Amino acid sequence: MLSVEAYGAPYGGRGGVLASLTSYDGRNVLARTSSSWTCSVDQQGSQNAIEVATALNSTWGAANIGSGKPFKDTQAKWIWAHSGSDVSSSYFVKPVLSTIFVVPQDTSALLSLIVDDHADIILNGLYVSALDGGYLAGQYTNRPVLLNLKRGINTISVLVTNYNSPGGPAGLLASLSSSDGSTVYSRTSSSAWIYTT
Repeated sequence: MLSVEAYGAPYGGRGGVLASLTSYDGRNVLARTSSSWTCSVDQQGSQNAIEVATALNSTWGAANIGSGKPFKDTQAKWIWAHSGSDVSSSYFVKPVLSTIFVVPQDTSALLSLIVDDHADIILNGLYVSALDGGYLAGQYTNRPVLLNLKRGINTISVLVTNYNSPGGPAGLLASLSSSDGSTVYSRTSSSAWIYTT
């Protein structure tokens, strides 16, 4: 097993890994980065996420939240890595917010997500997509995100970046439901989601 520990670039820049493992004499490539590599979030030292607001009563408003709107799950909570982030959070804070859940069979699901400011979505160790915002009217685009869940235990991790200047709010609101909307597999809350920084 080959493991590589990588960190994003400072100040919100993108990070990445390009690596190869060669034999001592340099003649043979034993391993190289490719789309078959997975990533995992180190959950050592993780804590329950902090609920900073309800879906319908927050700093971000409810332009896209509620019955007949793109984000329908009003029971989801805005979460973050510290309290008060709906008012003020540190510049370029990047917590990883994660949840683990079980589905009885392989199935497709829809991830509805609103973020302040940027979210990188990882499902079962594989990068899925990146999204920005979604809380302003007309801004809820490229959502919901279609996810293919495997039978048994699944993990969603969302690397969230707050780009706003010091003192700006930060948060994540998410809900994962069956493709027909009849079952909610997970929604953001302090009891179902954890964070690491």
